[in-house]
Amino acid sequence: MNFELLGEKLNSEGSIKILKKLKFICLSYGQRFISQTLSCYEGDSNFEFYSNYQYGIKIPNDVKNYLDSLFSEIADNDDLIDIIDYDDAPDDVHYTTLEIGFNFGDDKFTIEQNLFYYETDYSSTQINLENYPEIIDTLKEIKKENDITRFEVSFNGSGDSGYIETGHSEHGTVHVPAGLEDFLYSKIGSIVGGGWEINEGSQGTFYFDLNSNTIDFSYGLNNESSVSKKLYEVNLNL
Repeated sequence: MNFELLGEKLNSEGSIKILKKLKFICLSYGQRFISQTLSCYEGDSNFEFYSNYQYGIKIPNDVKNYLDSLFSEIADNDDLIDIIDYDDAPDDVHYTTLEIGFNFGDDKFTIEQNLFYYETDYSSTQINLENYPEIIDTLKEIKKENDITRFEVSFNGSGDSGYIETGHSEHGTVHVPAGLEDFLYSKIGSIVGGGWEINEGSQGTFYFDLNSNTIDFSYGLNNESSVSKKLYEVNLNL
């Protein structure tokens, strides 16, 4: 993106006339900032409009048309993706937002990025099944039917949905009976906590030892973090 040309456009006579009008309107609403947020998910090369810039401000059609045209021109620029700076973020950034807009407190136009990524807190605990004879009976049947002494079952949750996966052993898949599945869901709820399946979610694995009737449970809670950076700023001659 040619920032020099963008700066010249913003400070052209026609733009300044519109922006002075916009500044007066915004300040009359007690609002110094007006911006448009664009978002881009990992692996995508196009930005989409994420939030509206109006913030309840009544904007005349000529000013609105100017802003729509300006923000759309920036969003449609093929080089927009190239200005993102990943230096301060980890490798697993899953989506990016660019906030593009005006600060009429100091008469500047800015483009700021937010890089969102997951950080995972890992924990583990052991579940002794001596107080769950019905589960021990189920595991005895699994041991006999599959001729195994160990197997594992994983779970995954995010975005308002969560599920327990098929069991696995060194000999192949292991069917998880409904009673055992209900037990594992209850343990996820009590150990990981409510909401394990919403927002960023969580994931983990139950490791069954059929000789000792214990389960080693390892799980991770995902937390969304972000880093922000100003990519571009130009003074406006208002």
